[in-house]
Amino acid sequence: MWGEKMGKIISYELAKFFKKRKNKLLVLALFMFVLAVNIYNYKLYKDYKDSFIEEYKQISEHAKVKLQNLNNELRGYSQWGENERLIYEERIHEIEGMINYLEVEASVTGRISNAYRKVEDPQWNSLLCKYLKERYTNLVESYEKGFIDDVYLRERKSNIEEARYYLYKYDYFLNNNILLKENKYQPSGVNSINLLFRDSNILILVIIIALLSMDIFLAPVLEGSYKIEYTYPLERKSIFIAKLISILLISFGIIIVLSLLSFIINSMIFGIGDFYYPQVVSGNINKLTLKANEGNFTVISLSHKIVLGFVMIIALTIFTVAFIIFLSIFTDSIGKTLRITMVFILAAFTFHVIAGKESLVNLWYPYMYCYYDNVISGFYRSNYLFGLVMNISLGILFIFISYFKFTGKDFLGVRE
Repeated sequence: MWGEKMGKIISYELAKFFKKRKNKLLVLALFMFVLAVNIYNYKLYKDYKDSFIEEYKQISEHAKVKLQNLNNELRGYSQWGENERLIYEERIHEIEGMINYLEVEASVTGRISNAYRKVEDPQWNSLLCKYLKERYTNLVESYEKGFIDDVYLRERKSNIEEARYYLYKYDYFLNNNILLKENKYQPSGVNSINLLFRDSNILILVIIIALLSMDIFLAPVLEGSYKIEYTYPLERKSIFIAKLISILLISFGIIIVLSLLSFIINSMIFGIGDFYYPQVVSGNINKLTLKANEGNFTVISLSHKIVLGFVMIIALTIFTVAFIIFLSIFTDSIGKTLRITMVFILAAFTFHVIAGKESLVNLWYPYMYCYYDNVISGFYRSNYLFGLVMNISLGILFIFISYFKFTGKDFLGVRE
């Protein structure tokens, strides 16, 4: 009997949701966004080869200029007397170390640029992988010898864990004779889903889910229909649970449909792709820890990575929906709910731009887990399992608080 009542309430909420023009427009906007992401990714794919070659060419040239300047400075010190040289001994040692690093960097990045021109050839592909491994081996060894430091890496928007990540990756590919697909925008069905998890895409998805969720509890209050709806011969707890299930069904349904459409359309045009292509991720991906990764990496398949991505989206959706319900019930205001929600979500984008890879904000701020690729990479201060536990736990907490507030609320006194 209870289940039958719940089914009727859920059916009523779903029908009411999709009748609203605003909700239809938001769902359409989400479909258009996914289409735009796929078109943009294809453009990046077409431009990737030229940009990769040019990037490494520039790195090589800059390294040569820096190397020439340091050699000139070192020659200047060699013309000084012994006493003067003793004063600058630390600087001379620093220059010698940097010269050792830059000699390899200038040479190998030039070879990387040239090798990528023929990356489709298996022999050149293997050479490219070898050169990339050589570059990151040099970087890690130079860091460990003190030739370069964290400041040098931060200026290049990197850190030592990122260098160790790429060293592990290229070493794995060489040892297992795997063809390197350095163009991460390769169009295919399976990779189209993987690319939906990149950059700020999940954050935008969460924003639209938040906007869709606001109506579920606030609409009856704002429209005045709560006086009828909440005086039906139904328990408040049944109404609350049905509304919660409805918005979760809508959110998960939209995510599944969007992903399937992206997969099917890209598969028809470009092929399905390789579900088992190796992905290097943090070795702590299956461990609940607050510690930094510290050079611990492992390899999973692309399909495994996608599944883990969907699980993270589910956790973020639960937290977002619960947070919206909490704000809706406590504020009775769509304006306040919207402003508070947008501040919390967009703060993650701000932190992503200004915070370093080692910042604790990556670990502790719930919406930083929208940057899924960063979370599982191992070179951001983050932990996949901790993100799941935190988002789901906070979501459950907000749901419990909202439940007791909703079931005990005097709606006759609610302002319209």
